[in-house]
Amino acid sequence: MKPFKFFLFISLLFSLIFSMHAAQDDRDLVNTLADLKLSCMHTASDDPDLETILRQLKEYTPFFPNESFPDLPTEEDFRQLESTLLRPGWQLPSSLKTYHLTLGNLEPFGISFPTIHRRVEENGKIISDLLYFIREGHERGVPYNTEETWIPFCEDGAEYVCMNLYTERVCYFSFIPRLKKDKSEYDNLSSWLKERLLSK
Repeated sequence: MKPFKFFLFISLLFSLIFSMHAAQDDRDLVNTLADLKLSCMHTASDDPDLETILRQLKEYTPFFPNESFPDLPTEEDFRQLESTLLRPGWQLPSSLKTYHLTLGNLEPFGISFPTIHRRVEENGKIISDLLYFIREGHERGVPYNTEETWIPFCEDGAEYVCMNLYTERVCYFSFIPRLKKDKSEYDNLSSWLKERLLSK
């Protein structure tokens, strides 16, 4: 190989290596910024009516005890679940955790709420029913890893009820005949719970 061609080859090789490292750095930066945004959102959850709504639900709504799992989940249960979510660093929205920590051993009439305690098999492993439900929803097309990252948390008829990972807004994704996001959204979990379970 002539000296000029050899020098050109080495230059191109170094350029390629530098570009690969730069691209990885960009991806790391994007992921870091996303995690920072997520952390800020979760520490500033704006759902001031949630505790009141949960108390009213417990007192007045036709919930029935989950006889198989009578105990409420714990913070440790959630830490274990979050360690196995699709993307490292993800945390479930705080209002959703508050719901499960308060009413996680009760089941509302007419809505299928997967729980942390139930276990199902996935590829030979026993995992939380809630984790299985979240993964199933994402595999069926519920958006994630974008600005519109949604966490499926229960099933209402033929629709997923989902919470935005960053804003904690709630909406429906119909999955029959194909996945489609409904236009209406709720500001937070308590507004959805109030309309869906308290106004009936």
